[in-house]
Amino acid sequence: MALEIPRDGPSVGVRWDISLHDIVWTILIDRDYDGVVTWEEVQAARPAIERTVVGELAVARGDKPCALGVRDLALAQRLEQNFLSVAMRAECTQPGRVSIGGGLFLTGDASQRVLLSATRDGVTFQGVLGPGAPRWNEPEHASAWQSFVRFVGEGVWHVLIGYDHIAFVLLLLLPAVLRPVDGKWQGATRLPQVAREIVTIITAFTIAHSTTLALAVTGTVHLPTQPIEVAIAASIAVAGGINLLPRLSHLRLPLAFGFGFVHGFGFANALS
Repeated sequence: MALEIPRDGPSVGVRWDISLHDIVWTILIDRDYDGVVTWEEVQAARPAIERTVVGELAVARGDKPCALGVRDLALAQRLEQNFLSVAMRAECTQPGRVSIGGGLFLTGDASQRVLLSATRDGVTFQGVLGPGAPRWNEPEHASAWQSFVRFVGEGVWHVLIGYDHIAFVLLLLLPAVLRPVDGKWQGATRLPQVAREIVTIITAFTIAHSTTLALAVTGTVHLPTQPIEVAIAASIAVAGGINLLPRLSHLRLPLAFGFGFVHGFGFANALS
């Protein structure tokens, strides 16, 4: 979501890019149910779109609610996903600090976020709206430190809810306390050996994961999202299968490194 906050004048420009996936069950746009939203379908559903979008957003300035109206609609595509770009104008009765919030089509999924960028007199403010913080208040001054802390917090949160990545690594680490003997697992007896194996596997995964993460977010390499997600699911199945076959335990390190590349692309897609 992008805001244009003029110093002189109470009105505020708003452009909200909404994933069609997030509103497909709220607004009936895809009338032929073919999974593809056309411009003709958007035009036909325009009254419902305007009414619903305005109902999901609340803008205030100087502690007074602003009247929100839709000016234009457009279709956009980002990262193989279709977005509805809604340009609006918030007509406010007085100047002052801007605050913005509302339902925002947040469905209760704790991972949902609305990224916000507000511009005032050439200065840009960054914000993140979500279930835990559904309102943004315009600060007096831009703070790079506050933005840094907020986005680091968001990054840590998304790592913690990356259940597929965590499951893969845990499945590779579980046998570190075991040793294959005659095709069966037996408990490890040497702590240094266990620690070395854990560090080696985590390091291999991190190196591979960080490499593709850097390549993807810089635009050097781009892979479609769906095959990557399928490959991540396959990596979990393979890691789990190896735990049932002690004779194949020596493959855990190559798997950590090889599938680490795949998981890096998965993180890059979420970050983008």
